[in-house]
Amino acid sequence: MEMFENNSVWSDGAKKVVAFYIDGGEKLGKAMLDLHQSYTTWAKDTPLWSIFEAQRHAAKGMLEDSVALNRKLWRIVEKEV
Repeated sequence: MEMFENNSVWSDGAKKVVAFYIDGGEKLGKAMLDLHQSYTTWAKDTPLWSIFEAQRHAAKGMLEDSVALNRKLWRIVEKEV
């Protein structure tokens, strides 16, 4: 039995650690986006608001794409909530 076979104990353990890391990173990223929105509410009626919205939209897209790519690479199935 090789150490890193497809269904080995090491592979399953590594997947669990990576899944935990990805989920934690996703939660932290979403919290940062929420914090950014709360810190920029002062600009709601100014021309800067569209810039802040664009930043949030781009960051949210990068976060979602990064999480999806890593789950796909590690073959981690997202749990249904």
